[in-house]
Amino acid sequence: MPVTTLNKIVSIFLVGGLVLLFATILHWSGFRYLAEHLNQAVVPTEVTALLVAGAFVLAALAGAVAEAVSDVTFRRIVRAIAANAAVATAFGQRFSFLRTSRWRARFMDSWVKGKPCVEPLDAGSLAAAYMYQTGTTEHIQWVTNEYATYILACDFAAAVLLALGDVTVLRLAGGISGNRYASALGAGATVIYALLVLAVGRYLYAYEIVYRQGFVQLEKSSEHASDKSPMVNS
Repeated sequence: MPVTTLNKIVSIFLVGGLVLLFATILHWSGFRYLAEHLNQAVVPTEVTALLVAGAFVLAALAGAVAEAVSDVTFRRIVRAIAANAAVATAFGQRFSFLRTSRWRARFMDSWVKGKPCVEPLDAGSLAAAYMYQTGTTEHIQWVTNEYATYILACDFAAAVLLALGDVTVLRLAGGISGNRYASALGAGATVIYALLVLAVGRYLYAYEIVYRQGFVQLEKSSEHASDKSPMVNS
């Protein structure tokens, strides 16, 4: 499902800023050394403006990298989790899975009613397309916000994964102790799990809305068509 341009821009800069924050924390001594020398030097206004603009560019670049990592890892993982009842339950989304499955079945039953066709391979895409064609602005915005939260949670998880990769490089280079490395891995894994719980929940809820509203619209269309059909007198 598509998200708005504003949501996409905000997501990229938020995630990119988080990546830069992690990099600053992990390489604090180097950044502090650079900051001290910049404070001692007389920096022209043009250079200051250039540095600020460069920070925004770096944030956007870091956000784009995190999104690329998210697209090939966590988003696929979330979709796989959302398609399996047992795994979804392990992520605390049993009832969300059941509700979404129930509304999916109702939507497909209503869709194939009276049509000489079988269930399509991707019922979610069909329901989303139908909702974007027939749904109200409020319902579309509702779904978009839920789906954007799923994407943002996956991108945040990718940012944490990139930070863990940086921590691993530091560990291999002898920059941090084994205990700190183990603590960082544990904290990172916990945060990623929490973000995946959020992502799976929002993903399932977005499609629950799509299937439910699609079902309602199909039933209304069916009732409207029945009311317009001519009466046959026996």
